[in-house]
Amino acid sequence: MANSVLSGRQRQRGNDLHQRGARLLVEGRVPEALDLLRKATQAAPRHALAWHDLGEALRLSDRVDEAKQAVARAIELAPRSLLSARLFAQLLIQQGRYREAAKLLHPAAVMLPEEDELAMEAANALLQDERADLALKLYLRAATRTPQDARVHLGMALAFTRMSQPAHAAECSHTAELLDPDCAQILSIAAYQSLHAVRWDGLEARVARLERLIGAGRPAMPFETLTLPGISAAAMRRAATAYGIERAKAVRPLPARAARPLDAGSARLRIGYVSNDFFDHATAHLLVEVLERHDRHRFEVHLYCYSKDDGTAIRQRILAAADVVTSIAALDDRAAAERIAADEIDILVDLKGYTLGCRPAIFAHRPAPVQVNYLGFPGTLGVPWIDYIVTDPIVAPPGACVHLAEQPAYMPDAYQPNDRQRALPPPPARADCGLPEGAFVICSFNATYKITPTVFDLWCRILQQAPNAVLWLLESSADAATRLRAQAQARGVDPARLVFAPRVAVHRHLARTQLADLVLDTLPVNAHTTAADALWAGVPVLTCPGDAFVSRVAASLVTAVGLPELVMPDLAAYERKAVRLATQPRSMAVLRKRLAEQRLHCALFDSARYTQALESLFTQMHERALGGQAPAPLQARP
Repeated sequence: MANSVLSGRQRQRGNDLHQRGARLLVEGRVPEALDLLRKATQAAPRHALAWHDLGEALRLSDRVDEAKQAVARAIELAPRSLLSARLFAQLLIQQGRYREAAKLLHPAAVMLPEEDELAMEAANALLQDERADLALKLYLRAATRTPQDARVHLGMALAFTRMSQPAHAAECSHTAELLDPDCAQILSIAAYQSLHAVRWDGLEARVARLERLIGAGRPAMPFETLTLPGISAAAMRRAATAYGIERAKAVRPLPARAARPLDAGSARLRIGYVSNDFFDHATAHLLVEVLERHDRHRFEVHLYCYSKDDGTAIRQRILAAADVVTSIAALDDRAAAERIAADEIDILVDLKGYTLGCRPAIFAHRPAPVQVNYLGFPGTLGVPWIDYIVTDPIVAPPGACVHLAEQPAYMPDAYQPNDRQRALPPPPARADCGLPEGAFVICSFNATYKITPTVFDLWCRILQQAPNAVLWLLESSADAATRLRAQAQARGVDPARLVFAPRVAVHRHLARTQLADLVLDTLPVNAHTTAADALWAGVPVLTCPGDAFVSRVAASLVTAVGLPELVMPDLAAYERKAVRLATQPRSMAVLRKRLAEQRLHCALFDSARYTQALESLFTQMHERALGGQAPAPLQARP
């Protein structure tokens, strides 16, 4: 009897502690709630809801592994609890374990069609797990029940994007925009999707409205924002800052690490590269030779990888180029940061920025004394925990640095690396690519979102003045190709003069690119990797730089390859130059001959020189940190 009374008192004490802790949790007083909820589970260890709420308090404290243990206990005690299953799935999502989260959520969402929020969570997990078709079914079901929910239509837009259906993506994002017109995130996505789908009506008004919303402090999607014509560099920085701060709002930084002194005899500077693009991706193709060429007497290369294994040769090559490869796919952001800190990484490099699959919270934990924005995102990350951005004097001239939150670390030539080991197969026949014999082939293999109305107007005027020319474009989708042909016809250009190329493997892309006579760049988003591909294939690139990082990359590449006369001061000069080259074969032949002669000797494809310059910057970053000096602009030493 005494034991029963004691047990009852403990349960009652556990209930009281749980209720008080739950109230504190609702009020946002997480540390106090955490203390009470921990005591509640000790007093009443079979109280499932107390364990659940303890898990929520731990989640809010960014202690994800402990939170999972608490919620797992709640599920053990109440196996039919949808509430705890959803929380456990949310914790898995925080760790990037979308497949496991979807396995929990998707069956429940199918069995409980009235649970709209559950359907949304399941669809979001499926989408992140690259199962867009299943996600779309749940979004569509949710849309029939809650058609006024902008999130549902935005989810459908993102699913259609993954399924390469830009027309449907544009329609759905536009619907989301109509339902929530003051959401800058939705508006930035809707404007970006309209470019993908070649639906240009109202684009200027959208961009102007987005600029106002960003100026008013509304968070927008940073990558989508920097792609839009008319967005200022200042707005790009504000969008990046707001996004970065939001993604890191629950982060408690790790204890500060001082820079590590190196032993004169043996110790090497440890460089950690973080990415999920270590597969057949542009970043891997650009970076691989730099990793291979790092001086192993002075540098130890760590890859922190959460990429898919696509079994490609480039993935095998890039993993083989590292001293240490650590998979962080199953680790949450804090655990990943703790692993990096335990490895005593001296300089941690973010190769993702704010692109698909990014994990900015790893860097917000501050696991390394020096942290660098490099290569993956063409602009500032806008946050105080990134110290440097690797750039060059053309991409980020001194006057533009006001729009960078990081300190510029200047490479002597182009900031973009390249792999000079890649093969250049012989070109196919023109007929095999649908190109007419004898025509002057103007080319742009940029994604469709980079083709703005202004750029397309310009191209059509060039075609009108160069009657023997055709325009060779990448086919992002059949619908986009149809709409571009219609836009050409509306501008007085025969749609048959537009030739579309399907997406192919990199080696086939490099082979066919050699058939082009001249590449015309886009603005505001330049050709980046595609410009380097063209130059490697021996095709000159004509460009006109804009005001922002993303708008000046091609000028940097063209200058580094030794053809600075192809960097035009304005679009009028760009048009005149393109017409002259398209109608004067001798001038074009001289350019191509120069490029062929200097391609293997120019700065752009000198991987050894590039790697040494990058290592010079890394060394200076470490020296400043070791001396207790704040980050400052750096120039690579010879």
